[in-house]
Amino acid sequence: MPFKLKQTEKVQSGVRRIATEQIDKAIREVEDDSLPRHEVIHQVRKRCKKVRGLVRLVRPALGKSYHEANVLFRDVARPLSELRDAKSMVGTCDDLMNYFEGKADRSIFESIRSSLKQDLSDIDDRKIGERLSEFRDTMLESKKMVNDWSLSDSGFDAIEGGFIKTYERASDRLSDAKDDRDSHLLHQFRKRTKYHWYHLRLLQDIWPPIMKSYRDAAKELSDLLGDEHDYAVLRQTILSDPDALNDQKDVEVFVALLDARRCRLANRAIAIAERLFASSGDAAAGRIGKIWDVWRADAA
Repeated sequence: MPFKLKQTEKVQSGVRRIATEQIDKAIREVEDDSLPRHEVIHQVRKRCKKVRGLVRLVRPALGKSYHEANVLFRDVARPLSELRDAKSMVGTCDDLMNYFEGKADRSIFESIRSSLKQDLSDIDDRKIGERLSEFRDTMLESKKMVNDWSLSDSGFDAIEGGFIKTYERASDRLSDAKDDRDSHLLHQFRKRTKYHWYHLRLLQDIWPPIMKSYRDAAKELSDLLGDEHDYAVLRQTILSDPDALNDQKDVEVFVALLDARRCRLANRAIAIAERLFASSGDAAAGRIGKIWDVWRADAA
């Protein structure tokens, strides 16, 4: 089933269903030997983020169970980040090389890419396998927790508080990032934006044409901020051990190109964000709530 609430189901039932679907998909992906390890890790980490976005939507109504779920799905994915980060650095270097194709000497990128590939090959494949096995066991155990979830509210009342909290946190992080384009601030903003995107996906059926426009904008914003963060991490990786590379001039040029790309990404992201978060959290939730009520009444 798609990652969305149904028109005729109770919110509590929908939340349990969606979480269980994501858990089951993650388990199947770990067990699928045909998938490359880096693809498995990429997919199962997304499953965990989706569940965390889901519980954020019903955070007040979920009560103490929210913290338990958020911590579990955060911590279970952390040991898998090593391979994802190493693979991402190679891909990010390739993206930068393609972006400046014909504008910069390709050899600058190739020497740095070679070093990043070595970092990727140094990762212990057996250790990754053990971590995936532990991840699978935790996912199996988590299904009982999901089945025990109980919401203190129903209908849009179960959603409104979580929607507003996530929206306003994203809006606050936008204000921080506008004043200072620091990569850490942009990354914090990106995390909040991604949760808001998940909420828009969960609510996509309440008015598909309108919700799609908001959802697409949130996705584009999240992707831009994600790319900026990957470039920032690549920058930190390169500068943490510049002596590992033979030509320091190449490092200087590479970092300059990287910073130019980051600046453009940040500017595009802020322009989209100012439109997406133009309203207050209460106003945005008020519109969503009225549309929700019409949508649910239409099913009666």
